[in-house]
Amino acid sequence: MTTTASRSALAAALAFCLGATTVACGGLSEPEPRDRELFVATYVDLREAALASPDGKLTEAARAAVLERNGVSEVELLAFVETWSQDLDVMRVVWEEIEERLDVEREQPPRR
Repeated sequence: MTTTASRSALAAALAFCLGATTVACGGLSEPEPRDRELFVATYVDLREAALASPDGKLTEAARAAVLERNGVSEVELLAFVETWSQDLDVMRVVWEEIEERLDVEREQPPRR
């Protein structure tokens, strides 16, 4: 079982490698559609799961289930953020899309 510190170190190393590769290959461009869609969909699912819990917090097991269902790891999500966090235009669009999807979910009647 990995600790939070080792996961953070692994995520940082992966983000550094991705960033170095991106810079070496000519700089950042728009994220691949699947990567952005995967990040947005997973973030929305994580947020919805937290909101559905009695205390508004996501348990480790619930988080792991959402990540598995979306076929993504915590490291991949962190790498996306690390790679794109300096590009405010990209991140603005990503967070607007997340907000729009959460608004749509709030407007729908509760699921049974």
